[in-house]
Amino acid sequence: MSMHDTDEVRSHWWPREGWRPGRLVYTWHLTFEHAPQLHQLAERYQAALARIEEHNPVPARWLHLTVQAVGFVD
Repeated sequence: MSMHDTDEVRSHWWPREGWRPGRLVYTWHLTFEHAPQLHQLAERYQAALARIEEHNPVPARWLHLTVQAVGFVD
């Protein structure tokens, strides 16, 4: 399976009202550095998705959840 086998692929980050290239935004991120069970679960999903050529797994130390955009830096 590859990205070419899908009907639609899109970025969930763009476009959003007021955003443009180079404009920074403050956001809340929840991090999971002290969640070994979550890391193990993520690794299991990553192993299942490994057959997708374009899949680039996120290292466990970078796992996060973006919760809310607070506002633009400017």
